[in-house]
Amino acid sequence: MTQLDESHDLLHAENKDRIYQHNKILDKLEQRISKLEKVLESHAKCIGELRGTELRIHDLISLKGINETN
Repeated sequence: MTQLDESHDLLHAENKDRIYQHNKILDKLEQRISKLEKVLESHAKCIGELRGTELRIHDLISLKGINETN
């Protein structure tokens, strides 16, 4: 009976270690995901600003063309 208890305890310890290792991996993945989300937000903001700038430049070029014809 003690052999069964020892193997049960060993299995329990192994499972506990696996759970700990999985939780460490999950924590690292969550940190990476969080970082990627922040980077994506930053890139989206930059793209939005560039598109706004592009539109303003396009408008200026259009106005310049109108002024040159007058």
